[in-house]
Amino acid sequence: MSKQITQNQWLPTIISIAVGATVWFMFESAINTSGLTSDFSYWWAGYAIMFLAAGLLGYFFSQRPWRWGIYIVIAHVVVASLRSKGDHSMLPLELIFFGLMAVLFVLASYLGAWLSRKLGQQT
Repeated sequence: MSKQITQNQWLPTIISIAVGATVWFMFESAINTSGLTSDFSYWWAGYAIMFLAAGLLGYFFSQRPWRWGIYIVIAHVVVASLRSKGDHSMLPLELIFFGLMAVLFVLASYLGAWLSRKLGQQT
């Protein structure tokens, strides 16, 4: 990537927010089509997409990579909260779950940044 693109911090911010929101809309579509409990593969696929996106953003935009994982989860939580018809009676467990997701995605971002530095040193 060109140096100008990697120094632009708006692009990864917009991408990470879009990924988090889009995955929730994907979940919503899958739930409306097949029901909530018929097949959980869409959850695995969605969270894998978010994990991969955090890692790639960390790889290509390695300055303060923790932001990309946080932005993905925050966008996901905001869209889920706004679009959900539930009463959030299990809010403490939801917060724990999303907090653990944030830790995983931040680790993915740091892993991507670490790989970027390691592979950059070899050339």
